[in-house]
Amino acid sequence: MLLYLLLLMVEEIIVNSRKKSDWQKDESGYFLIRINKEKHLLEVQFRTPNKQLVVNFYGSCPEDLYYKIISKGLVSNLQHAAYLGSELQKAFIALKQRKKYVQDDEL
Repeated sequence: MLLYLLLLMVEEIIVNSRKKSDWQKDESGYFLIRINKEKHLLEVQFRTPNKQLVVNFYGSCPEDLYYKIISKGLVSNLQHAAYLGSELQKAFIALKQRKKYVQDDEL
């Protein structure tokens, strides 16, 4: 009976679109993601807010890349971590399917 009552109290949220005002800037910096065609790898540059390049990451696996980036302390909010994961996955699909990848664009 208790389980039944708990199931009745589950909130459902339908999300249709994200407003730009919902985005929170990551104060630690930003990432530029691309496909490095010469190395046939994903490339992620981390830059400070004043555009200074700090580090380049290369890899073939999105998960390995974002775990390494997070372990280096380069992501300071969850929104940025989620964005990084989704963009790396898009870049990975483009790499495997030999499609053009442009950060923040649809495949």
